[in-house]
Amino acid sequence: MTASAQPSNVCAGSTVQLNAIPTGGSGTYTYSWSSNPQGFTSTLQNPTATPTNNTTYIVTVTSGSSTASASCSVTVDPLPSTPNDINGPVSVCIGSTNISYSVTSIPNATGYVWTAPSGFVIVSGQNTNNLIVNIGPTASSGNITVAGTNSCGSGPSKSLAVTVNPALVVSAGSTQTISSGSTTTLNGSVSGGSGNYSYSWQPSSLLQNPNIQNPITLPLTSSQTFTLTVTDNTTGCQGIATVQIIVSGGSLSVTASANPPTVCQGASVSLQATPSGGTGTYTYSWASNPYSSIPSTQNPTVTPSTNTTYTVTVTSGSNTASASCSVTVNPLPGNPGPITGSQTVCQGQTDVYYGISPVANATSYTWTLPTGAVISSGTNSNSILVNYSQSASSGNISVVASNSCGNSQQSPNFYVTVNQLPGAAGSISGPSTVTQGQTNVIYSVQPIDYATGYVWSIPQGFNLVSGLNTSTIVVNISSSATNGVITVYGTNNCGNGATSPAFTVSVQPTNINDIQNISCKIYPNPSDGKIYIDLKNNTINNLNITVFNSIGMIVWEQKLDNSSFYSLDLLNLADGVYYLQLKADSFNHIEKLIINR
Repeated sequence: MTASAQPSNVCAGSTVQLNAIPTGGSGTYTYSWSSNPQGFTSTLQNPTATPTNNTTYIVTVTSGSSTASASCSVTVDPLPSTPNDINGPVSVCIGSTNISYSVTSIPNATGYVWTAPSGFVIVSGQNTNNLIVNIGPTASSGNITVAGTNSCGSGPSKSLAVTVNPALVVSAGSTQTISSGSTTTLNGSVSGGSGNYSYSWQPSSLLQNPNIQNPITLPLTSSQTFTLTVTDNTTGCQGIATVQIIVSGGSLSVTASANPPTVCQGASVSLQATPSGGTGTYTYSWASNPYSSIPSTQNPTVTPSTNTTYTVTVTSGSNTASASCSVTVNPLPGNPGPITGSQTVCQGQTDVYYGISPVANATSYTWTLPTGAVISSGTNSNSILVNYSQSASSGNISVVASNSCGNSQQSPNFYVTVNQLPGAAGSISGPSTVTQGQTNVIYSVQPIDYATGYVWSIPQGFNLVSGLNTSTIVVNISSSATNGVITVYGTNNCGNGATSPAFTVSVQPTNINDIQNISCKIYPNPSDGKIYIDLKNNTINNLNITVFNSIGMIVWEQKLDNSSFYSLDLLNLADGVYYLQLKADSFNHIEKLIINR
């Protein structure tokens, strides 16, 4: 007595086929299944089960007054657990950068899948438990969501609702020109947000009260740029603006500044010339290294493509003064090249390599995989190892390179064909009772999905005649054959499928006295479908004739009278190979038949 489970290692929620294979006894069996942990029972020979954790199944078989037991075990790989609460701000501002959201490590997870609201830019951390995002100018409120993944798929998700607050629109007023030693009032304004604001002007040392909307300066002897920062006291969002106060009189001087001094490739920069002294009337001339054309205004806007130094020359009357400022340009990542790796894989295959050449200026990489595939190592790098689950499907792999300035274009798609394991074998067809000495007995199973080969197990004393590695076999029953079971499973390059339910065969001894004087002749063979059977010395009653096709299906049958000569009309059958069986209680004869017109 043996017991087996197919497959013996499954993902949570999957079904397994249990098989009881008895030998010996009377040939008539009853079955009783149980499990540890408890919860499963069945009286079928080959039931199915859906274990939720590692389980041992025990079957007890009774035949007459005898019993026998056997067991088999199933290992259950769990899906990732439900994540704990996500940590991170629930209220963010348009334009905020490097915002962190994290979750504690998820049990049974080998990877993480995050989703973010529209307009959130994932900077890094996809497939890890710590995500870094920037809040883009068009971002909207929504949920940050995370779920754990492993080779069995994705587990439950957890979400955090995040509110996106609009940016404040701040102005520090218009440029003013005053005489040396004079004071002036700065004119701040703000719109948007809750309306509950606080103000901070810099440099505060040049203001009577730097924490009001419209402060008065101290007497100024040189030109100055003032910066206003407004904070929404309800949301914490901020807005910033600057204003120039130009002081005339005295010797001519100028300062140059760039706002911001560090940008990403493709971003604009506002240049600022702040003159002091002179007549109060100024003209401006800008130059750059490397060269670019710049408008001759006080505060032009430029878009440098690389690190650049800008120099402004200010003229007031017959006097000139110059100053310089520099801008650092951080490049976007280059675009990924083609992906290399395995284009054909199997369900359940692990540690499959995929990679690209390192991308210029990239600090991280985000990979997109087919359904059922997860990264086992190499997250955020230019090469990864991938595990394919038992339910993985074919699809594209792609990658995007990233840095603090943004994302590259997506790489060309790399299509991966995921080949399936063979399907579970169905029930076996064929005679459940045979006779010692019987020949050309056919057993078959419906073609198994995705199978390229078949592995049969037959009882002791059954000799394979033909059909090795196919869905139909022909066997001879030896004089020493005993009761047993027949099973089959499909194979392909990816492995083995689930075994069929066990098919029990009872072997009867030959009654030599009843058949020793009977001679059987079937002709012509091959034929066009008109068949003749000649039984000399026939003493058999209730003789049945059955014709099977090459996969074991019955295509013709008839009960015959007690005669020695029969004529069969099989003209309606297609050309091909068939098996003709003559059978009675004490007689069984099978012969291969070819119809060929």
